[in-house]
Amino acid sequence: MTLPKKLKRLFLSKSFWIAAAAVVSFGPIYKRLPVRIDGTLDRSLPYHVWITYSDFNDTLHRYAVFVPPVHNRYTRHVRYLVKEIGCLPGQRLVVSGRDCYCDGRYLGRALERGSDGRRLEQFEYNGTVPAGEYFMVGTHPHSYDSRYFGLVKRSSIVRGARPIW
Repeated sequence: MTLPKKLKRLFLSKSFWIAAAAVVSFGPIYKRLPVRIDGTLDRSLPYHVWITYSDFNDTLHRYAVFVPPVHNRYTRHVRYLVKEIGCLPGQRLVVSGRDCYCDGRYLGRALERGSDGRRLEQFEYNGTVPAGEYFMVGTHPHSYDSRYFGLVKRSSIVRGARPIW
């Protein structure tokens, strides 16, 4: 049988169209699942595989998946960030110099310059984290997180997350 005849037979088969429909619908269906497994290439946390939950709850989830609150050279190719919740609404956040503390617990130090040598904007804050906002941090010293872009609004958080590996 010649290639055009094989292709014609394939396109006329019911199995082909069922498989094609399954492949096309997988992405939109997967995106809406309440619980799923997601991965990240981000090196700001020691984990790369996550169980994520569409019903984010800051008392259950230590990590969150969110839309970056700024669009710049660090986020231009990033759809979502995954970071640890460093400071919750109602907690006291103090950024002293480049050091960040939440209720007296040390969160990390902001760098003066990025890996490209350019000066980094520093987030400055001293007070209670407002309702519906979060201070998000990574564990890697070069993590681009709330130390630079500030508080993340609850409306920007798309999923809660728990690390698997």
